[in-house]
Amino acid sequence: MKDATYNFQYDPKNLDMFRLDVFSGNIDMSLLILVAVIAVVWLAFYILGPWMKWYMLVTSQEKRKEDNKNKIKELIMMKEVQTELEKEIEESLLSAGLKTSTI
Repeated sequence: MKDATYNFQYDPKNLDMFRLDVFSGNIDMSLLILVAVIAVVWLAFYILGPWMKWYMLVTSQEKRKEDNKNKIKELIMMKEVQTELEKEIEESLLSAGLKTSTI
């Protein structure tokens, strides 16, 4: 049986892993991944951006409508309270007038 020895061959080309060699067409895999991630983020902004803006506008309009409904309810309640107070004042004035007229 023959003893196989392992001879390590030093290759300095492997040290420079982030290398872009455009002229020979040899592009590093990390650069391709970086370009792909940038493209995905860019597309996400252009696709999700308008949808997010629409969603925020719709929710703000719905909130404004709800606030207006609450204001109208409060105004109606205040009007009812005001009419009740006017009736009570009128009744008290009438009863006070009747008491003074009988004396």
